[in-house]
Amino acid sequence: PGGFGLILAFIMIAEGEGVSHAGDNFRGMSKKIPGDMGFDWMGMTQKLSDEKVEYYKTVEKKNGRAAMIAMASLFAMKSIPGSVPFMDIVGGH
Repeated sequence: PGGFGLILAFIMIAEGEGVSHAGDNFRGMSKKIPGDMGFDWMGMTQKLSDEKVEYYKTVEKKNGRAAMIAMASLFAMKSIPGSVPFMDIVGGH
C-alpha cells in the first residue's frame, strides 16, 4: 500500500507540473503544445529533421496513452476484483 501511494503521489506531482505550464485550458487559451514540456537539455531535437521530431512526438503521445490505460487497469484491478481478465490469466494479484 505504501509503494502504491508513492507512485500515485509521483504521478500527481508530474501531472500538476504539466498543468501548471499549460496556461488557461478552461477557456481554450492554452499555450502548451502536447508533448512539449520545453525539456531538451541535450539538444536532441536540434539534430533531427522536422518530420522526425513530429514522428517522435506522435510516438511519445501513443506511449503515454498506453501508459494511462495500463495505470487505469491497475487501479481497476486493485479496486474491483475480476475487472481486468488479462491480469487474472497472467496471475496478477
